Order: sequence, then structure tokens, then C-alpha cells
Amino acid sequence: ASTEDGYDGIRELDQFMVVVQRNGKHGLITRDGDILIPLRWDGIGKGNSDFFLVMKTKKWGLYNIKKRKLILPPKYEFIGRPKEGMIRIKANGKWGFANTKGEIV
Repeated sequence: ASTEDGYDGIRELDQFMVVVQRNGKHGLITRDGDILIPLRWDGIGKGNSDFFLVMKTKKWGLYNIKKRKLILPPKYEFIGRPKEGMIRIKANGKWGFANTKGEIV
């Protein structure tokens, strides 16, 4: 991926994935150009190899790039890195946990 591909900006994460930006929105693609996370987020952060944090309107959500699906909607003030199938979350000033299926536990 490059700015010649129509992106305003690119940020290499590793040898396989690149965060891309166009019109102020971010997405995640492979170096071959396959879309892992659609280009519609205000920001993207790395969770672990399968999960990435996505931000919209200053709230965080969690995206599974293997399933290419949003696991937790962007409504959290904080989302920790998944560990042993559990994710620490904070919403409305309260802490809790979700699992990697997106269920609050």
C-alpha cells in the first residue's frame, strides 16, 4: 500500500499489515491490499494478533480481524488487550470484563 493507492497516509504495523487513512478515516489492510478492517474508523490500535481496537467518536470498540467482524461496539472508554479469552473494559466510569465473543461477563 502506498499513497499512490489513493490513501492520504499509511502506517506499517508489521511485515503483513498496514493502517491506512483516507479523508480522516482509518482502516487496516494486508500488504496485498485485502481489507481486514474497513476504512471508517477515527483511529485503530493493536490489541493482539487477532484483535484490534477501533475508535469512533472518542470511544473504543474491538474488531476480530480473523473473522473480520466487530466484536465490541465503540462505546467503551477503555478496552484492554485480550488475555486468556477475557478483555477488561470500562464504560460509563464502571469497570468490567467481556469475552472474546463480545459477551459481557
